[in-house]
Amino acid sequence: MPIADLEDLRIDGDDLVFGPDGEPVMVRGLAVVEQDIRHALRESGLIQSLKGARPADLVLFIPRILRVVEDDPRVRPGTAKWQDADAGLRITATTMEHQALTVTI
Repeated sequence: MPIADLEDLRIDGDDLVFGPDGEPVMVRGLAVVEQDIRHALRESGLIQSLKGARPADLVLFIPRILRVVEDDPRVRPGTAKWQDADAGLRITATTMEHQALTVTI
């Protein structure tokens, strides 16, 4: 299925997000892939392990984080990169459809 056709419920943390009308908020397209990757990283336990880790420990965690990102079949292997961000780590990658995705953890 093309990424543009993807649709899912928006989840923030463990909570379903509702709009002002009380209906669940939907995410579409690339936002679905980004949300799925955030959830995969969270479920891997790597994000929890990063909390309180020393900067030197990043060397151990970064390759594992990038591997989780690239394990998504919609992500082109070898394209995941990371950089420091104000709010944590910013992971960028390219989808199989040549779209740029960004996930901040």
